[in-house]
Amino acid sequence: TLSAAASAAIEAATTGYATQIADVDLVPLDFDAFGKDEIKTWGCSPDAALQMAYQIAYFQLHGSMPPTYEACATRGFFHGRTETIRSCTSAGQAVCKAVAEGKPAEEIKPLYIAACKGHSGVTKAAATGGGIDRHLTALEKMAQKETPEAVPGIFSDPTFLKSKTWGLSTSNGSAPYLDAFGFGAVDANGYGIGYLIGGKSVAFNISSYKSAEGTDSAKFSEKLTETLKMLQGVFAAPAPPPAAAE
Repeated sequence: TLSAAASAAIEAATTGYATQIADVDLVPLDFDAFGKDEIKTWGCSPDAALQMAYQIAYFQLHGSMPPTYEACATRGFFHGRTETIRSCTSAGQAVCKAVAEGKPAEEIKPLYIAACKGHSGVTKAAATGGGIDRHLTALEKMAQKETPEAVPGIFSDPTFLKSKTWGLSTSNGSAPYLDAFGFGAVDANGYGIGYLIGGKSVAFNISSYKSAEGTDSAKFSEKLTETLKMLQGVFAAPAPPPAAAE
């Protein structure tokens, strides 16, 4: 027989869990206009192309660039687990601003390709030991344990702390045996995006929290769809005619 204290703890945990579930704003998006087959014709990595689409969609909704986490496996190392791919870059900001300013396709396209190539470079670095987040976390934990009275100031710096407040928390779970994949928001005011990239389609699960005032999974889903179709149009647009010789 359970004690009264144990029964009360179970009841409290059950109630708390139900409250947390009710707060999740989850919107599935089955995007079937194109998938990785078409993206490859753009000269971009499919994953990078989608990560830059997330940046554009977020910028369109919120007017700023989000600190962004993308999960990266480090299985090439003994006991390797994960590292952070930081998808928010200066190249990404350039294409976000170009889209927001209504620049023509011939201006958006090279900026987008450059942002995707930059993302692929960040991804390779993270997977091969060039990431920063696990390294800095280890240093911070060591400092807190060994010299708690003199933890380096970087770990309490506002910019450093902001850089770990994930406006977008994402993971590419693409695998032929999965039909759906979720990756929850880790910040109270952020989004979580789990996605599966197929040949002709992409399946997304977009999450946020109903208690947050600034996020809305349905609006993000709509803006992401709009962004992806806009990018498809950018790459379908004919090249501008050469300038006439003077």
